[in-house]
Amino acid sequence: MIKKFLIALSFNNHLRKKIWKRIATQLKYNVPLILIFENLREQYKRNTILYSIFSDICNEYSKAEKLSKSLGKYIPYDEMLLIESCESNGKLDEGFLLAERIIEAKDNIKNSLKSALTYPIFLFFLLIIMLLVVAFMLIPAFTEVIDPNKWQGFAKILYYVSLFISSIYGVFFCIFFVFAISIMFFSFPNYTGKYRTFLDKIPPYSIYRMLVGATWLFTFSSLMKAGKQQNNILKDMTESEINTPYLRNRVQIILDNFIGNSLGEALILSETGFPDEELIRDLNTYSNLPEFEQKLYEISEDWIKYGEQKLNENAKVFQNICLMFIALILISIGLAYTQIMQTF
Repeated sequence: MIKKFLIALSFNNHLRKKIWKRIATQLKYNVPLILIFENLREQYKRNTILYSIFSDICNEYSKAEKLSKSLGKYIPYDEMLLIESCESNGKLDEGFLLAERIIEAKDNIKNSLKSALTYPIFLFFLLIIMLLVVAFMLIPAFTEVIDPNKWQGFAKILYYVSLFISSIYGVFFCIFFVFAISIMFFSFPNYTGKYRTFLDKIPPYSIYRMLVGATWLFTFSSLMKAGKQQNNILKDMTESEINTPYLRNRVQIILDNFIGNSLGEALILSETGFPDEELIRDLNTYSNLPEFEQKLYEISEDWIKYGEQKLNENAKVFQNICLMFIALILISIGLAYTQIMQTF
């Protein structure tokens, strides 16, 4: 476990993306593959982990003569499949370029997720802090000056809210809230029951479906571009332990409906709305047209950008809700203070 963590930390996305691009360029100019990895081993000899990785790849490749088998234990499954497919078709340089592109696509989604949610999460925690300050500091200070039984309007409401927050019921509510959020996050990649299709239609499940769907579609189209058959791609995805139970379930349903149908038809027959209802209709239109492979790759690139845009839109909604509640609390405090002073 520790070894896997150290490998993932050293041979990370940023480094792999840079190395894949270098390898693709060198292969384009007919540099022998074994020489490329020997040079990498020499370049990173001061890094014990990377030196060990490239040494092992060199040794395994000289025995197996299949690079994908040598790389398999050090890189993500989808990158390995891309390199393997292109290697089988004699287009290894293209495999590394596709692997680089899929890392970039995933990084873009992760970065968009971080940038879109950072400010709303900050506002959410600020909202919680404000409620705690009101409950444990502000209202108790007011009650020492004026009898709360004489309070009216906003002052009375704020008093009852603070009583609830500072009571055992407030503690239970906080525990329940944290538990519910934890269950929700756990269910994103794991829950595949009969209500999942319904949940996927409403936020935040719809956002998760869209992001996972965008990554899946890009991986699928990249593997098609690498020369792998559609049914084999779907089968490999259902058998991969790296994919989440949710993604494996969605892909299995697509695979069950794929026999004798195009990809678009299989997505419609699946009736899950994965990856997206509008996209499914578009794919059904494109799937029977010539050069579908190239069209799907371009669609998947556009869909990642669309997913990032939708994520930002939903984050802004959450941000505005938090701002509204913060403004409401500040206004309530101001009005309550005024009413308390009038009572005094």
